[in-house]
Amino acid sequence: ISVDQIKGSIDLKTSFDSIMVNNVEGDAKLKNSHGEIDAIIQGNVVVKNSFDGTKITCFGEQLEADSAHGNLEIHMTTESFSKVKLENSFGDIKLHIPETNKPNIKMKTKFGETNSRVGSSDQSQQKVELENSHGDIDVYSLK
Repeated sequence: ISVDQIKGSIDLKTSFDSIMVNNVEGDAKLKNSHGEIDAIIQGNVVVKNSFDGTKITCFGEQLEADSAHGNLEIHMTTESFSKVKLENSFGDIKLHIPETNKPNIKMKTKFGETNSRVGSSDQSQQKVELENSHGDIDVYSLK
C-alpha cells in the first residue's frame, strides 16, 4: 500500500505487504504484519506491526507503536509532543527527539541494553515510555 499527499486522517491495514506513507496531513492508524511500515505523518500516530521493521517520522503530538520481530525507529520532530509510547519485542527501538527537549523518559528492556543521549526530567509534561524484550533501546537527539 502506497499513499502520498493526503489531507485528512487515514486508517490502513494489510498483511504480507508494505505500507509506505508520504506526507499525510492528519492522524494515522497503521496496522501490518509480515511487511515494513515507512511513514511521514503530520498528525498523531497509532501503529502496530509484526515480522518486519517500522520507521515513522511524526510531526504530531502523540505516537503509540506496538511492534514485534522487527526494529522500530521513530523520529518525533516537533518540540511540543506530549506522549510517545513504544513497545517492541525481538528487535531494537531507536527514538529520535528534538535536542532541546528533556521529556520524562521511562525505559525498560529484558535481554537488551538501554542508552539515552538526551536529558530527562521527572517534572516534564512530555512523557516517553519505552519497553522492549530481546532488543536494545536507544534515544537520540535530533539536531
